[in-house]
Amino acid sequence: MKGLRLIILVLGWCMVSHAEFRIWQDRAGNPFEAEYVKLIGDKVWIRDQKKTLHKISFAGLSENDQLYIQLQNPPEFRLEFKTEKLLIHKPEEHISEHVFTKTDRPSYSCSIDVKRKDGKRYGHPLNLRVYWASVKQYPPEEQKLLGRRNAIVLKKQESKIFNPDTIEYGQSWVWDTDPVDFIRKERMTLMRHKKGDSQSRMVLNGEQYRIQTRTVLESDLYFGILVVVVDERGEILAISSDKPKLEKIRLEVMQATPGQVLTGIDSHD
Repeated sequence: MKGLRLIILVLGWCMVSHAEFRIWQDRAGNPFEAEYVKLIGDKVWIRDQKKTLHKISFAGLSENDQLYIQLQNPPEFRLEFKTEKLLIHKPEEHISEHVFTKTDRPSYSCSIDVKRKDGKRYGHPLNLRVYWASVKQYPPEEQKLLGRRNAIVLKKQESKIFNPDTIEYGQSWVWDTDPVDFIRKERMTLMRHKKGDSQSRMVLNGEQYRIQTRTVLESDLYFGILVVVVDERGEILAISSDKPKLEKIRLEVMQATPGQVLTGIDSHD
């Protein structure tokens, strides 16, 4: 097995803290408008429209406001992931006269390690999502019709719910994804190799042949992976990828369905 990529990312409250004015309520139901700033201990710091800071008790706020503050302060992690190419399927070969067909079916898996960097209680589940992207090369008869030779598509999406409060400070939670299969099938027409022939050649059954034509019949190969942690509101808490462009078009990736072309990226990115 071959390790391909290792990504380290720290999650913290600053990644999801949004400055927004909203209507709050105290326990008595009295409304007031303010902007959330930070939580220190059991005190909530807010800023009014005049930019004046106020410090209020967390326990004195409504349940909805307490939930809002909790979601604004997710736990801190170190997030690592590594993709690996698995040697599960042997190449399939078929020879018929001077036609050679070869099919490769590489498989990849991803191991994600979530290590807790603080000990505060959060009280809400988190969703770890993995998006697999592939390079799909179209057969020649489809290339003219589609106006493109290949495209980046969403291959598969996986997700796992986990409870951060079950991970002790300094400890890890690990998720090993299921293997994802890819494919490349090509057909070659061959002619016996002649002395002095400089064209590409290959050896079959002890005989040398030159490759006269090569046609891709089916190709859907690994391109990259996007790992995202979201809270119960769907807010992104952390994101990383072995292809930076996948991060830039994260919303498109997260809204795509398997098999859908990702228009914000191409195979040269």
